Amino acid sequence: MSLITHMTECLVRDQITENDEREIVEYGLESIWNTLLGMGIVFVIGGFLQCVWESLGLWVFLLPLRKSAGGYHANTKGKCLIISAIMIIIALICIMQEWSINIYTIILAIFSIVIGYIAPVDTANKKLDNEEVRVYRKRTRYILLIEIIIYFIAVKTESFVLSKIITK
Repeated sequence: MSLITHMTECLVRDQITENDEREIVEYGLESIWNTLLGMGIVFVIGGFLQCVWESLGLWVFLLPLRKSAGGYHANTKGKCLIISAIMIIIALICIMQEWSINIYTIILAIFSIVIGYIAPVDTANKKLDNEEVRVYRKRTRYILLIEIIIYFIAVKTESFVLSKIITK
C-alpha cells in the first residue's frame, strides 16, 4: 500500500473525509507530493550546482507555465524524474552563464514564440477538448506575457540574475 493510499485510508477511517471522496483526496495528496518532490529535486540540483536562489527562482517561474502549457510526459515516473532533472540542470547551467543580455533576450523570444504556438500540450492520459485547449492556450499566453514584462523590468533595473532565470 502506498503512503498516499494509506493516508487516504486514515482520513476515511477517522471520518475526516467521506469514502466517496477517496479518489479526489488521493489525487490531491498525490499532486501535493509530486509538487514537493519536484521542488526538492530542483533545490537539490541547485545546491549541488551552488545556485539555490536561482533554482528557487526557476521553480517560481517554471511551475505556473508548466501547469498551464503542459508538455512532454514520459511513460514512467522514473523517466520523468530523470528527464526533468536533466532539464533543470541545463536551465541552471544556462542561468549561471555570463552571456550578453541580448542572447538571453533572443532565447526568451524563441522560447516564448514556441511555447505560445504549441501550448497547451495534452497527454495520452488526458486529451484536451477544444474548450480546454482554448482556456489553457489563453492562460499560457497570459503567463508568458507577465513573464516577458517581468523580464524587461528586470533588464531595465539591472536585475540580470532574475532576467536570466525568466529565460529558462
